[in-house]
Amino acid sequence: MSKFCFIMSLLAGLLLMEQASWAETHYVTDVLKVGVRTGPSLENKITHFLISGQPVEPLESREGWTRVRVSREDKDDYEGWVLSRFLSQDVPWKNQAVSLKEENSVLKEKALELEEAWKEASQNEQRLKADLEKATRELRQLRQEYKILKTGAKDFLELKEKQKATEALLSTLQEKTETLTQENESLRSSQRTKWFATGALVLLCGLMIGLIMGRQQKKKKSLYY
Repeated sequence: MSKFCFIMSLLAGLLLMEQASWAETHYVTDVLKVGVRTGPSLENKITHFLISGQPVEPLESREGWTRVRVSREDKDDYEGWVLSRFLSQDVPWKNQAVSLKEENSVLKEKALELEEAWKEASQNEQRLKADLEKATRELRQLRQEYKILKTGAKDFLELKEKQKATEALLSTLQEKTETLTQENESLRSSQRTKWFATGALVLLCGLMIGLIMGRQQKKKKSLYY
């Protein structure tokens, strides 16, 4: 009983392995054409021909023959038997070449895109470098102008302070001048008053002397007469 179970398990495993291999895609090997027959023998009729590299779906295998299903885009699918030695799980070199060619085209496009991106990045780098140099020159010039303005502002403030001091001194001198002028005018007015009073006094003295001398002369004349 145990041997029977072991044999049944082994057969089931082989069947599963065979079914698993049927699920994988196979390719027609590198021959010109392969005939698809109605049955698994050379006596069966050929219904279609497969070209090298054409993909087929294996359904079952029997005595060196494999029943396959062939898909067509514009027509219905069909099934038939082909010799198993003409089938291979390896991708044919033509299909690989087409795939590699497509990948190569994609890589070339990506390379062109990367090259364009690199050129654009290089141009942006050159432009940014030029802008940085220009900004550096302008900053250096602004620093020099600021230094000059700062020195000029310092001199201007010192000059302004000197101007304020000079204006204050001039104001003081003007006040003193006005005071001296007023004092001078007062002194002149006082001197004129003194001269006028002195002259009046001299004139009065002269008149008094004249009156006195006139009286004396009259007295002398009266003595003679």
